[in-house]
Amino acid sequence: MGEMHLFVTAGRGTEDFVELELQEKLNAKRIKKTDGKIFFQTDLDTSDVASSINHLKCVERIFVCVLHKNDLRITSAWKGKQQLETAFKNISRTEWMDCYSTYRHCTRLQHCVTECCAAEQQTEGHRYKIVNNVSEHQMASDPDAKETAAVCEMRHMEKTNSQQLTNVNSMNKGCKRRKVEVCDTITFRISCKVSGLPGRFFKAQNLGISLGILLKHHMQWKADLRNPNVEVFVHVNNQGLMIGIPLTRKPLSEREYFQHIGLRTPIAYIMAQLACIQAGDVVLDPMCGAGTILIEAAKSWPSAHYIGSDRDVQQLTKSTENIQKSREMARIELMYCDALYLPLTDKSVDVVISDLPFGHIHGQEKDMYALYPKLVHLFNRVLKTGGHCVLLTSEKLRDFLLHTVCSDTVLNHSGHEDKDLLNMQTSAKIRELQQQPTEDVLPKESRDILCLELSWIVKCIHYVKLGDTHAFICSFVKS
Repeated sequence: MGEMHLFVTAGRGTEDFVELELQEKLNAKRIKKTDGKIFFQTDLDTSDVASSINHLKCVERIFVCVLHKNDLRITSAWKGKQQLETAFKNISRTEWMDCYSTYRHCTRLQHCVTECCAAEQQTEGHRYKIVNNVSEHQMASDPDAKETAAVCEMRHMEKTNSQQLTNVNSMNKGCKRRKVEVCDTITFRISCKVSGLPGRFFKAQNLGISLGILLKHHMQWKADLRNPNVEVFVHVNNQGLMIGIPLTRKPLSEREYFQHIGLRTPIAYIMAQLACIQAGDVVLDPMCGAGTILIEAAKSWPSAHYIGSDRDVQQLTKSTENIQKSREMARIELMYCDALYLPLTDKSVDVVISDLPFGHIHGQEKDMYALYPKLVHLFNRVLKTGGHCVLLTSEKLRDFLLHTVCSDTVLNHSGHEDKDLLNMQTSAKIRELQQQPTEDVLPKESRDILCLELSWIVKCIHYVKLGDTHAFICSFVKS
């Protein structure tokens, strides 16, 4: 089997993380990055790709690449329409059917894997019952009792894994036997997006209709806007024309184990990845909200212990429901308390991860100049020496946060700003604030905290885009 051509969409600023993940999990080669999209090839077979898709954490969506034409330059409506229609017509029937075959094979295998995972979750409670048949008292008094419980659990897991493997193999054989029935009537829907300069000449809906008519006549497929067999994704922008077929019905970023939406899951995963979580670590999110960061971290680094707190009862309710749905109750502990008054002892936490308030929803931006120094002081108190702290903040508050944490530290961040200019800007901001001693802007205790010297090192800073908001992930190490 030849190499498979795929591409993924990713949030702005996360492309480097996505590239590393694709290399690790899909053996990606010949990678080409554009703004928000990454094109690559893989020599894995369809079964391996299908089984690996749900393990992608930084990706928004993944597609079979039907066409990537990056030499297309649209400068007028009439000429541009001709260019797009010609490019569309030049895709052969064989290419369309190969891409459709890959799509059907992947979706069927994913369906089988999903069913197996659901069956495993149903039997999880039974597995714990097997182990819990041996009481804690028995384990303490009889050294062989604990070993007996472990053997029972291992046998149960081997049996479950064997059943899952049989199901996947049988589905795989079925897919290979059936492949794609050419006689089936294939229904389709085109999702079209036009941006950049081409957006001046075309409306996405009108262009989608024109390309849909061409596809209907070329492939004898039938248009179905409500429940199609396949969705065809078309994106036209300044970088050219991209056509793909999504390999999942929903974006990968819409995790099935979340009931309530909080921070975007790829951003939460990236923050946890930057925190370098190790087995046995105590991980704290003092403003956990819906619990997105804690759950994403617990899913990928299950050997750590996670603590979340929030002073908003509604947010704690959402995080509790999310944790229950994700089945991470054993790893995550929640507390109802203000982040500034955490009942934790000094140097008791290995990792602090938090989505700091931007001053948009909770309070105002000027309130953050009083809050951030207090939070940093708290993080410094509970964090162990050598511990990691990963914080998400807005573009406007980034410089203030950096000055608060370590104004004299070399900033090895991924931006393009000059370090001296950055320090001058932040220092000027601090002087401006200190000249306004009103408690509404910066209380005296916060100004005093700013004068404290913290032994923190900036590990890295990454720009990310959250919808229309520009933000930065700042990673520190307490030295």
